[in-house]
Amino acid sequence: MLLSEAGPIRLAVASVDLGRELAARGKLKFVASGMCMYPALRPGDVLSVAPRAAAKLAVGELLIFRRGARIVCHRTVEVGQKQGRIFVVTQQDRSSMPDNEVVWGEDVIGIVSSAERHGRRVCLDVMRERPGVVRRGLLATKLRTIECETHLRSAAITALGRLQSQPAYGDVVRGLVAKRLARVEYRVRLPLAAGRSRTLFRELSVEEAVNGGLAEVAAHPDGVHWTLAATLPPDDRPIGLVTYAGRPPECPFPGWSREGEFVRARYRGSGLEQRLIAQATRVLEALHEHLGRSTLGEGTL
Repeated sequence: MLLSEAGPIRLAVASVDLGRELAARGKLKFVASGMCMYPALRPGDVLSVAPRAAAKLAVGELLIFRRGARIVCHRTVEVGQKQGRIFVVTQQDRSSMPDNEVVWGEDVIGIVSSAERHGRRVCLDVMRERPGVVRRGLLATKLRTIECETHLRSAAITALGRLQSQPAYGDVVRGLVAKRLARVEYRVRLPLAAGRSRTLFRELSVEEAVNGGLAEVAAHPDGVHWTLAATLPPDDRPIGLVTYAGRPPECPFPGWSREGEFVRARYRGSGLEQRLIAQATRVLEALHEHLGRSTLGEGTL
């Protein structure tokens, strides 16, 4: 089960030690997503995390750990040691087989100490309860309902995408969101120096970036990513993003290239995409001026 993107997750991904410290202070909570831990955990459940060293884990506990750039929650099924390193074997509740990858001790953040669903505390040991026939039937029905909702949501997104490809759609949307787009703020997100992780970043306004705020990035673009985010105050969640990656001079196409972009479904076709690219181009031109040479790699515009 993946845990939804939020401030605590960004911190825990960037530093497991920081995640453990937050857990020790009772400040680490995540929102669950996905169905792999059903029925113990369901999408939207709020999970509280308590610190727990890998060597002290007990079989059956719900483990919170880092895997790549994600924070995951699976059940502990075995704890062992190899060449002096503690490892944990985990498994999804809806799977009959353990996970393919073990979790090393250094990636363990803690365990789920409690969970809330719609404001009520839920039992974490559903898999051990051995519910009766009626209870199992209710759980199976609920599972099918959630799965149907997921499929319907996916079908709706696909249908919306087809609708958004029609020229008339853009005309309608632009009229509906014109006032909102006038309030959009654009911010440059620059990863912090430590590890150059994209999960922790500092923000600059476009004006600050254009006026020298990205001088260090311009001088050393290799391996650096920066993102232009569009937000609607007071909500700081982006409604659109465009990310650029730096390539070293020895690459066939050195400089900056566009790595990806995202626009919320309701704003697609509204012209927000073009506005993002226009603001990003201002930043790229400032980088070009700082270096005195082209920084526009293949696929930049």
